[in-house]
Amino acid sequence: LVADARVLGRPSRDMWTVHGSHQTYFVSRFVTEGASDGPVALVTPHIPDLDCSNGASGGGADVAPLYRSHDETTPNVNVSLLSALCSQYGATITATDVMMYCNGLLGTGAYSERFWAALAYCTPHVAFPEDRGTFDAIVEVGSYAAWLHSGETVGSDSERFELGEPPIKTEATADRQASGMPTTWTWDSAAGTIEVDRRIRITGVPEDVWEFLFLGKRPIESWLNYRKHNRAKGGRAKTTELDDLRPDWGPETSRDLVDLVVRVWKMKGLEVY
Repeated sequence: LVADARVLGRPSRDMWTVHGSHQTYFVSRFVTEGASDGPVALVTPHIPDLDCSNGASGGGADVAPLYRSHDETTPNVNVSLLSALCSQYGATITATDVMMYCNGLLGTGAYSERFWAALAYCTPHVAFPEDRGTFDAIVEVGSYAAWLHSGETVGSDSERFELGEPPIKTEATADRQASGMPTTWTWDSAAGTIEVDRRIRITGVPEDVWEFLFLGKRPIESWLNYRKHNRAKGGRAKTTELDDLRPDWGPETSRDLVDLVVRVWKMKGLEVY
């Protein structure tokens, strides 16, 4: 998002007031109901827009910043909770620890799979363990999930969750020099292949990676639709003349797509923890 009222429909003054390089946002459904399959939370350094969550699942998700101030002086976590956790675990527990713990519980598909029936009519709930070891382990899961969510800008990598070499491969297409954004793309579930019109073919994609839902959306499908030449049906409809300013599909775009597919594959692997 750009901090300019000319291109923002409904900017949140509170969010922009506390925004800065120190800030991180936790996105979930702690007010509105109706979570879907897959992770029910994400962590990002960017102010989310209303499209962050699928409208079919109840509209935009709820957003909580890590800090309630323009600097790090006022953590957005109840001081009584932090005090109780410090006392219980005999260690210093920070607001960041609490955010990553919540992300460790809610930021993979394991939570919605376990509590699917209850999530249909209530918001996600977070319980804290009695022992510090369990708490630290879930913080590590949440930090790695945030690392995947944010493109390695929030959280941290971890060898504990290494899955080895991904099965995903790329192949040349008939015309790798095609300009502009593609008009079509295809998904072949039987072959596990994504092909973007005359630009790139990705093979070895597991079906559960393609079907993976994140806050009500299939991230790979959503990413592709948003980058079509005509987004009226596949992605967000045109709303201003600024939508006519479209980039070309270049090598970096293909790399971004492959990176996304690999990250979703890693997110699926994280569910076993």
